[in-house]
Parts: sequence; structure tokens; C-alpha cells
Amino acid sequence: MKHGNIVRRSLLPGLLSLSAITVVCQTLPDTFDLRHYNGSNYVTSVKSQQGGTCWTHGVMAGLEGNLLINGNWSAAGETGEPALAEYHLDWWNGFNSYYNQDLDPPYNNGQGLTVHQGGDYRVTTAYLSRLEGAVRDSDGQSYSTPPLRSDSGFHFYYPLDVEWYTAGPNLENMDLIKSKIMEHGVMATCMCYNSTFINNQYEHYQPPASTLDPNHSVAIVGWNNNRVTQAPLPGAWLCKNSWGSAWGNSGYFWISYYDKHACRNPEMGAVSFIHTNLLPFDSAYYHDYHGWRDTLTSCNEAFNAFTAAVNERLEAVNFFTCIDSVSYNVVIYDDFMNGELQNPLAFISGFAAHTGLHTCLVDPVVMLAGGDDFFVYLKVSKGGIAYDRTSDVPVLLGADTRATVPSTASQGESYYMSSKGWLDFYNYPDPSGYLNTGNFCIKALVKHAGPLFLNMKVILQGPFFGTGMSVNLNVYGELPLAQPYNVAPWFYNGPESVVTIPNSAVVDWILVELRDAQDAASADSAAVVAHQAGFLLTDGSIVSTDGQSFLQCNDLNIQHSLFAVIRHRNHIGVMSATPLTESGGVYVYDFTTGAGQAHGGSNAHSEVAPGVWGMTAADGYPDDQINNADKLEVWIPEAGQSGYYRGDFNLDTQVNGVDKVDLWIPNTGLGGQIP
Repeated sequence: MKHGNIVRRSLLPGLLSLSAITVVCQTLPDTFDLRHYNGSNYVTSVKSQQGGTCWTHGVMAGLEGNLLINGNWSAAGETGEPALAEYHLDWWNGFNSYYNQDLDPPYNNGQGLTVHQGGDYRVTTAYLSRLEGAVRDSDGQSYSTPPLRSDSGFHFYYPLDVEWYTAGPNLENMDLIKSKIMEHGVMATCMCYNSTFINNQYEHYQPPASTLDPNHSVAIVGWNNNRVTQAPLPGAWLCKNSWGSAWGNSGYFWISYYDKHACRNPEMGAVSFIHTNLLPFDSAYYHDYHGWRDTLTSCNEAFNAFTAAVNERLEAVNFFTCIDSVSYNVVIYDDFMNGELQNPLAFISGFAAHTGLHTCLVDPVVMLAGGDDFFVYLKVSKGGIAYDRTSDVPVLLGADTRATVPSTASQGESYYMSSKGWLDFYNYPDPSGYLNTGNFCIKALVKHAGPLFLNMKVILQGPFFGTGMSVNLNVYGELPLAQPYNVAPWFYNGPESVVTIPNSAVVDWILVELRDAQDAASADSAAVVAHQAGFLLTDGSIVSTDGQSFLQCNDLNIQHSLFAVIRHRNHIGVMSATPLTESGGVYVYDFTTGAGQAHGGSNAHSEVAPGVWGMTAADGYPDDQINNADKLEVWIPEAGQSGYYRGDFNLDTQVNGVDKVDLWIPNTGLGGQIP
């Protein structure tokens, strides 16, 4: 992967919130204002822009409005009204001379736009789709100097969809736009601000015959079908500007439905930010740093090749549809060999009603191991595939001058389907003349496999004395300093060892095995994802080699549910009957509280005291069965010895008749229930 991951701390556990107001009325109202909708205000305060940053204010007004109407700002624990950083987008969009990740060095490269002097909604979706932003005002709002690009304390907000609409030449899509405003909130649009187009009532109308291009971005917050303007017919959009509350009608004004550009311009006319959430992903794999700059209309199939940097979970894919009403298929492949994609890992199909950026969740998620290649394939029914390339971008909206923004590409990153099969897009003869700079806009969104902690409790029958377990092996210095499970039948070669036994409450070494499965019945040996040795304390707690903290497992990708198997060198192993309970990365399970805590119930472990259950002792020949092998192969050869022996079933350091009479004889015939 050419472009490095932009790593973010995921702040939203669990499922994404897709809340929004459902528009149930069949007849839309003649007048509507998001500031007074069902008794609530879904518009954030008017801001006052600096420099040529109107486009960033139009964007953030839309994102903030969506966070208000879907409730995800307050659901994320934020206070006050949503406040997102326009100038973080302004500095870090990647199209300016301050920073372009596609260049080496990326900083102050002298190419592209001047900071504070240009951008649009496609620039915005490049920034959003690669998880660069949006961030809060309190995180990255700085105009005169660049704010931090990222920080562990930042809160990132991400819209799952960004959709483009146009009203149509005969306003045939007006009701669609109005419905989207009522459902998803504030909508970004554009206009050509000119003093000749606006009157004293702050009503704007640019006649269609005007040749002037759009030069300003604003946000639609409502409408009035009966508003009379300079246009030949009534009707106007209620808009929020970014010139402070002293301008216009406390910062608001009207644009005629018949304006040349508002809700009509194909790229800036009407843009809705939908399902904005606290960012649920850690990083994005991509090759299209600058997002959608052109469209390969001759092809409807493409894929990007990536290599996983670390162990992680592929949870979503984002891409653009270039026209309305597109069916799509996304497939995650494990291999690309001999010119063919092979071994599919996940399949997603869907329908995108509108042009724009779309995020599709991968369910079930795909587990990626660090260093593994994977391939994200996209097929669309029509409209072609969006791609990034070196491009000319207007210097400020409506300006005649343009700046060249360089993009870079490498071989083996993006491929497209031709009559000859898959071809490397690096070699595509781009009609723009910018050769060897193109990559498809297909991104993989992942969550890293962070550490998980195990808070578990288990009792061994052998050393149990009524209120706890004896620590004789510890007291008499018989415990080894390295974990003892590196031999048959465990063959666990973990490095766990200590210089001295760290806690006087240590009973013995224990081996924990984790299994990832949908249910206990399917949690067999094929579901094993990790092993770790630790210490068992007298109260039943399992701890790490420091003698006190939880066991910690790193880089685990849990796809289903986590089950635990506990093994000991001379007790029958047990497996949790139900998945471990997780809270804040800590997985909890207590085997001791009832027969049903072990898979197999009372057949899997023994009641060592009223209401207390423990692992069954005397499995000295460790095969999860208590039979003659335990006596003949282990206890008899070791009888009379003292020290650290498997035949010492009660862990008192002595192999003697007590082990046989008290434990082996009454337990003979019992067996394990681990699948």
C-alpha cells in the first residue's frame, strides 16, 4: 500500500447509529424551517468565516445539522451544540501548498491551492473518506497557523453517506431535496454572490442567462413556496450564510428556487451529509488521496490491492457512485493470482439511489493478519468508476485561474476490467494527459485488534480447603520460574517466566486458551485464537506474571464470541458454557459460581463446597479423563517423591496415598466436556 494509514482512535463501540427523523407526510409543507421543527432547533449558530473558506462552513453546517437531527452529537457525550472545525478541513484537505501527502516532501511543496483560497464538496469528501476529519472546534480550529493534524484526544466525526442532488431543469426533484432536508437536516449548496443579484430583503436570484460561475457556499435550512423574489415565479430556499449574524436577516437570507446554481449545479448544487457518527474506524486503506477527480466511464468493474499493516478487522468499504440509481457489488478477495481474483472473503450488494460517497458495512467482518494482501473489488451497474488523478482545481469558487494538484500512483495498486481481462490502472492512457497518476476511489475501513484483558476465576479441586486453595508449592519453593506447558500434550511454547514468584498467594501456573466461535458447540479446537499462561491465586483469580494484573492478549481479531478454556497439568480442563462478558476491553468469567458455568454442566467439573465448583483433580496423565493411566503412568512412578509432580493431585508437594485415596479413587471415571 503506497499511502500510509491515517490512524484514528475509534470512539464509538458497537453498532453505528443510523437515527434520523422519518418524514411520514405525503404532502410537504409550503413553508419549513429547521430552526423550528417539531419544537426543536436543528441548525447551529451562524459563524463568520475568514478568507476564502465559505466551502468549509457550508460543509460543517451540514455535518453539524445532521448531528443535531440524528442525535449522535449528544449520544457521543458531547455538550452544547455541535461545533466542528472548518479550518482543520481548510489546512488538511490535501489539495493545498501547505500539505499534500502524495508529494515528497508533503509539506510546503509550492504546488496546489493556497491555504484559505479554495475548495469544494469533492475536496471535502476526499478528506472525509480517508478519515482525516471532521474534528471538533476544540480539537483543530486554527486559522492563522495549522492546527494539529491528529491527536489521541481528538473526536472525529464521519458521515456514512454524502449524497449529491439537483433540482432538475423543471424542478422535478424539488420534493426530493425538501424531503432530504426534513430527514437529514441542513444541506450544503452554492451560489454566485453578486450585489446585482440580491435585494434589500436579502433575496438572491441569479438569472439562468447569466454566465457567472458559483463563487460562494452556503447552507439550506428551509424553504417558502410563496416567497416572492426577483425571479419570475415565487418560491425560495432559506439559507444560512457564514458572514456573521450582523449580515442579512441575522445571518440568513433567501435564494430563489429558480437561481442558476443553488440546487442546480451538478457538483455543488445540493449536498447532504447523512448518518454522521463518532468515527467507528481506526484507519483507512486507500490509494486515492484526493478522492473523486475523474470517472472511468468505459468500465464498471475495478479493484484496489492492499496489504494489512497489523492484525485488524475489515469492517467497511467506501466508494463513490457517479450517477443516480446504481446497483453495486463489493467483494473482498484474499488472492489475485494468474490474472484472477480468488478466494472471496465477504460479499456486499446494494443499491445507491443517489450520486455520492457511500459506506457499506462488511458483515461478518473480515479478519486481516499483518502482512496479508487483500483485494477490494467494486462492480457498479452503470455510471463508471470514480478515480483520483492529478487535476486542475479552481482557485476559489468561480475563479478563472486554476491550480494543479499533483496525485501520484504506483504499479500494482488499482486494476480495471477490460476486454483483455484485468489491467493495471497505472498504465491507463488517461485522456487528461496526466499519465501514471490514477487510482480508483475504493477504500477499506478497519479497526485495529487492540489489547483485551481477561478477568477470570477458577478453582482447582485438589488444593481447595474450603475457603481457598493452598499455596504449599509456593511456600516450599517448588514452583518453576517458567510456565510448564511447553511439553505434551499442550506444546505451548509461550515465553512466560519470572525471576521470582511475584505473589505469596500464587497456587500454580495455569494455561488459558481462547476460542472465537458463534456458540459453545462450535467452539472446538479449530476456533482457538490464543493461548497464555498465568498464575492462579488462592482466591481463584487468574493473573499475569506480575502476580496481580489481568492477563492481556494483543492483536486478537474477535469475529464472533469469545470462549475460554482453562487447563491445568493435573486437573480436567473446563470451557466456559457461555461467551465471556466484555466491558471496556475486559472479558469477565467466573467458573466457580455454579454447575452451569462450565460447558457440560456438572459433568464437566466438581462441586468442591456447597455452591462452589472447581476443576476435577487427578488427571495426572492429562487427557481430560480420570482412569488407570493417571495411577499407572503417573502416580505410581512418582509415589514417595516430593516436589513439583503431576502425581501430586492436591498440590501439597508430596506424592502419596492422600492423592490416590482422596482424589483419584472418587474421581475415577469422570471426564472432560471440552468440544
